[in-house]
Amino acid sequence: MHEDSQTARAEIVRVGQAAWDSGLNSLKSGNISLLLHNGDILITRTGRSMRGLDPVRDLISIGREETKRGDASCEFYVHRGIYAGAGDPRRGAILHCHGPCTIAASGVWDDHIPPSFNEAEDVLGNTRILESRRRESYGEDPERIADALKAAKIVAVRSHGTFTLAETLEECLYLTHLLETSCRISFMVSSALNVRSKSR
Repeated sequence: MHEDSQTARAEIVRVGQAAWDSGLNSLKSGNISLLLHNGDILITRTGRSMRGLDPVRDLISIGREETKRGDASCEFYVHRGIYAGAGDPRRGAILHCHGPCTIAASGVWDDHIPPSFNEAEDVLGNTRILESRRRESYGEDPERIADALKAAKIVAVRSHGTFTLAETLEECLYLTHLLETSCRISFMVSSALNVRSKSR
């Protein structure tokens, strides 16, 4: 868990920028949170870009039992449900991204995204795909996502994106980027094989 400090806020800003620089989000998509020692959740405000987050204006601390999210991200209830449902207090960081290759892969595969290269196989294995509620402003189903994250650190929601739960935001970023890279390689291999078959 974490303290609501300049260091924690700076880490959210840094990872948000890195996610943006890595192409893991569109202009105003995605959200980040840290679970605080007192049970509150430090999370990005709704509608904020991961690019150039302000550590004061763009982040908000919300009580874990708060019934109204206020200006917090529309996925606040999902973040809260993941922390409560996953049952692992050591994992106090969540990163939600809309990686384009991962979203595309979630529309191709049925129930999991297979790894496409050695590192992804060793670290990720098969990444589970959950069905989306398809109601962006209401957020996804926190119970299903939390349940999936009990046995994994990352899960894909079909046609939406990924939720990653780990001990640090740096690990969340690594796993999210690794899955996106694996999906991109998968599509590159498929395209290359298609070109080769046509050239014969």
